[in-house]
Amino acid sequence: MWFLPTLVLLVLSCLTHADSTASDPNLSSGNYDAAINAFNEALKLNPDDYMTLYKRSIANMYLGKRSAALNDLNTVIKLAPSFEPARIQRAQSFIQRGDWERAQEDYSAVGHDVSELKQLMNMEASVNEAIKNSDWAACIDLSSRLIDSSPYSARARDLRSFCYVKVNELQPAVVDLTNAVNLEPTNLSRIASLASLVYYYQGDYNQFLRTIQKCTRFDPDFEECKSLFKSVKAFNKDLEKHASLALGAEPKFIDNLVRKLQDIGEKLSVPDLVSKSYLLERLYTDKCTKLCEKHKYAEAKSFCQSALIYAPRLDTAHVCIAEALAEDDHFDEAIKLLEQEEKENPYHEPITKKLEDLKRRKNQPKPKNYYKILGVAKNADEKEIKSAYRAMTKKFHPDKRPADMSIEEAEAKMAEINLAYEVLSDPEQRRQHDMGIDPQNPGSGPQQQHQQPFNPFQGGQPFGQNIKFTFNGRPGGAQFNQRRRGR
Repeated sequence: MWFLPTLVLLVLSCLTHADSTASDPNLSSGNYDAAINAFNEALKLNPDDYMTLYKRSIANMYLGKRSAALNDLNTVIKLAPSFEPARIQRAQSFIQRGDWERAQEDYSAVGHDVSELKQLMNMEASVNEAIKNSDWAACIDLSSRLIDSSPYSARARDLRSFCYVKVNELQPAVVDLTNAVNLEPTNLSRIASLASLVYYYQGDYNQFLRTIQKCTRFDPDFEECKSLFKSVKAFNKDLEKHASLALGAEPKFIDNLVRKLQDIGEKLSVPDLVSKSYLLERLYTDKCTKLCEKHKYAEAKSFCQSALIYAPRLDTAHVCIAEALAEDDHFDEAIKLLEQEEKENPYHEPITKKLEDLKRRKNQPKPKNYYKILGVAKNADEKEIKSAYRAMTKKFHPDKRPADMSIEEAEAKMAEINLAYEVLSDPEQRRQHDMGIDPQNPGSGPQQQHQQPFNPFQGGQPFGQNIKFTFNGRPGGAQFNQRRRGR
């Protein structure tokens, strides 16, 4: 940054002016803590020694103590308004903060060249012009250059954060917003915006609490932060409850989150928050995984497809969708799906194993589909199965059979219906049937090669027994993050 060489020259100028290089060995050798201690002792004897105050400001500046340095510079300029090094140094401090007006006042007071300052002012104007023209690439480039020269400008961070959002780069936007909050901790609306993104985008409830407390501790009655805290706390409680369910979150809860994300995205001018949210990704992935582990492939299919929007390389989802297709006898489509995934991402054992399994099963005798016989969905409950059975027995009873059906055909149909009900009303037989085994004729099915149609996680569940919704400890650990696309 251009102001650092000037800072060095000012230190040397200061020391030369005071003819004190030899008397300040700590400052000249870079031992700034010791230098500050020595300056403090000297100022006890002479609090109005502006040269000592100035040198202490330089030492504080090097140690990153910007507020202390600026306080000393303010005192120096009160004591010696025409002391040029202090004016220039304070102007550069203002430039780092993006305070152009005050920087220009100090430069003008000592007749210092303002051309570099004008360049920065013009650069900020160009950033705003790029935003006006929706030129987000130019906005990011220009605001980045502005931040290089004004690293402590919250305004510059806000500008770049806004432009990152417009190109759906939410992670760097959050970083800039976090820096802006740290630079201006009294801007409570900015804190509320950051807290919303930390939770609804990053899914980090603990970090949300740390962020929102910066607002509530400063002003407990600030409505925007107070209402956000209450709503997120209640929602997160429901989320943890749904995450602990054996089959994952209820669809209504997921739909509710989608609506929340849409509303929050509109409020924060984040147009694509739904497709970026780690919260939503984890709910879809968890739901997909849990349903598949229970062999509820048809029910899982839509959730797995949604999970793939966020994590296109998620083996769980690809395998489960393929199983759902195979259940409907769409083996060719299922095989094509996995072949494409294997081609794009080879050496994924779950994909390879399932592909081999489907190719074997394609040409094997198909077991009877007892769900189809009764006309119920695979996820039908006991009540639905019993109701369907009663309706079918009434329809195909030999004495009440359809006009175009013979007694022999009706009797055969009734035997088939009774057999289907016997299998589906018995939990163990139904479980075997769901695994591709005909419990009434176990030797005829593909069970010898297909005892476990879906288990890509031989080493254990990828999300653990209890999924934890924290950003820094995302479910699945390194595997989860590796499978997610870069965003």
